[in-house]
Amino acid sequence: LILSYGIYLFVLTTVYIFFLFTNEFIITIYWGLIAFALLTWGILKSQKRWRTIGLYILVLTVLKILAYDVWQQLDDAVVRILALMLVGGLMIGISILYQKKLDGDLKQDFMPRNVM
Repeated sequence: LILSYGIYLFVLTTVYIFFLFTNEFIITIYWGLIAFALLTWGILKSQKRWRTIGLYILVLTVLKILAYDVWQQLDDAVVRILALMLVGGLMIGISILYQKKLDGDLKQDFMPRNVM
């Protein structure tokens, strides 16, 4: 039940951010910030549930950037490159945190049972 409320809150805030800024790329930035915050919180507090949710949101963000934003939304080539560099830097930062705090045990955090 809590997971349902979390998904509802995530979708509701995403819609609110979209209507507030009327730009689809802002949604990608918003998702990336949420994913980074959840992952950082989960790593620092050693809570697998938040790390798993953060990883799923990060995967969703990367898929949105690669499948939609880079090819459809962003018209300027420089902005495309900056978007990919930003996500790449985010991924490097997360991998450094995982390596330092959790010895790179990323495989166990992708299990859906961690969210329940």
